Amino acid sequence: MGRTGFLGRTLGVTAVAAALLATTALSAQAAPGQRAGKYATITTAPAAVTLAPGFPDATFTTTAPPPSTPVSATIGASTPPGQLYGTSSGSSYLSFGPVSNSVPSTTTFAFAAPTPVSGWSFILGDVDAESITISATGPGGALTGAQLGFQGGFNYASTPAAITSFDPASGVLTGVLSPTGQDTNGAAGWFSPSVPITSLSITSTRIDGSPLAQLWFVGHTASLAGNVTDATGAPVPGATVVVSDSAGAPLPGAPTATTDANGAFEILELFPQPVTLVATGPGRQDGPALTVTPTPNGDGQPVFSTAAAVRAGDPVVVTPPTAPPTGSAPAATAPELAATGVTAPPWLIIGAGAAVLIGAALAVTAGVLRRHRR
Repeated sequence: MGRTGFLGRTLGVTAVAAALLATTALSAQAAPGQRAGKYATITTAPAAVTLAPGFPDATFTTTAPPPSTPVSATIGASTPPGQLYGTSSGSSYLSFGPVSNSVPSTTTFAFAAPTPVSGWSFILGDVDAESITISATGPGGALTGAQLGFQGGFNYASTPAAITSFDPASGVLTGVLSPTGQDTNGAAGWFSPSVPITSLSITSTRIDGSPLAQLWFVGHTASLAGNVTDATGAPVPGATVVVSDSAGAPLPGAPTATTDANGAFEILELFPQPVTLVATGPGRQDGPALTVTPTPNGDGQPVFSTAAAVRAGDPVVVTPPTAPPTGSAPAATAPELAATGVTAPPWLIIGAGAAVLIGAALAVTAGVLRRHRR
């Protein structure tokens, strides 16, 4: 092989390697703008609802017979809410009924914080042999039926004719009974509240048969990606990105992210709402807060469409300890014996001086006595 051929191949390999490195660096930074629907996880012990990171969790109480949280019924992708959020296949829902034929039940959900004003819904299904009364409160008090945001009735089973209707004035959702009075037709209705909600109450009253209604909570999630750099624009690996709400308060279940070797980070699942990002890390001060606001994508749904450029704080400067002030009198110390360098206590020095004086006095006295005897 000639030298030119070897050099050409070497340059080619180098170019490929550089391209691979560039691809690796780019893949470390998440692509923003991804969106998905997420159905809540509902449990009965504890009685709780968890939807998505950044969305307030809820607890609930009920007077109904012990409810269950099955996964067998499904909101299909072709239904109105399914077209917006996707299928609920495999997701839990709350199955509940009245206390008895003559006694309604009430189930109340209390949210840990006011809910966002968009981006989420609740779905009531299998409302065929009962009436469902819905009421809600917000930070300012009771809400109207219109503020619950009824989106319409539909059917997710095999009888499209059985759908629900809703009276905003009374807050009552009713379904169409089948000719036999059975409650298995899958009539459903869904709501997208347009105001913050702090509590949601659902009362089930029997009309016929032994009805059991179903309840889902669902919302959007969006991916959030970006990079952390220092004051010079250099990437900061190993930094922690903390997510808070737009006022800097903690978000329920909000995850943190750690930057990779290129300073890139990614949060795969976050409820789309204005958030504040702060980068922190060992040996650095907290960086300045950056507020990121989702924007509508092509189908009008909120996403974090651009990469977040988060700045890390400056390195922490360690100040050395200061020297003691000058000009102050030194602390008193015991004198040192000149011959040995041994430090003696003051009482020993005073005692030695007294002994010398006494010895001198005795010597003088002895001399006087000797002269007198002569």
